[in-house]
Amino acid sequence: WALPTQFSASDEFLYKWADAQKRAYSQGAGWIEFWNFKIEKSDLAGDTARQWSYFEGVRLGYLTKDPSKLHNPH
Repeated sequence: WALPTQFSASDEFLYKWADAQKRAYSQGAGWIEFWNFKIEKSDLAGDTARQWSYFEGVRLGYLTKDPSKLHNPH
């Protein structure tokens, strides 16, 4: 799973979307994180890192530093 969408997502949306993804995938037998920890940031890659890079997601505040935590547990 990852944060990519088929539309131009706002920062606020990605912040909530990250929590929703973690919550949804933790409901079954546990969630398995399949993420790119770091991807290229370049003109060619465009804004891809914003939604695909775990490190960039943490830096931008969409993801928590502790992957087991949620921004909003409610």
